[in-house]
Amino acid sequence: MSSLYSVFATTREILKKHGASIARCKNESQISFGYLAIAVLNTVLRPVLAKWHPLLLDYESKKPEDVSPVEHEKLWNRNQELRTELNQVRHVLLSRPVLKIVVMTR
Repeated sequence: MSSLYSVFATTREILKKHGASIARCKNESQISFGYLAIAVLNTVLRPVLAKWHPLLLDYESKKPEDVSPVEHEKLWNRNQELRTELNQVRHVLLSRPVLKIVVMTR
């Protein structure tokens, strides 16, 4: 989950560093980096993190000291459900439907 959260910080850093030049579209037929990034964060990553991060944190807080974090996570009864959803996010991020998401948020 922390790697997904890091995308938010990295995006903010890029937008802050490069400013308005990457936030605005040059014309109606183009999508800016800023617009694309915010749309993906808000419609793809934020819902997954909002659902799974608290659930995983709660489960992780119950880890016995003699069990590794990796092993504990594998034992979670919702582990496969989480992995399936993360895999769906990965497919969305690596496919053209990302552009559909952006167009729908305009």
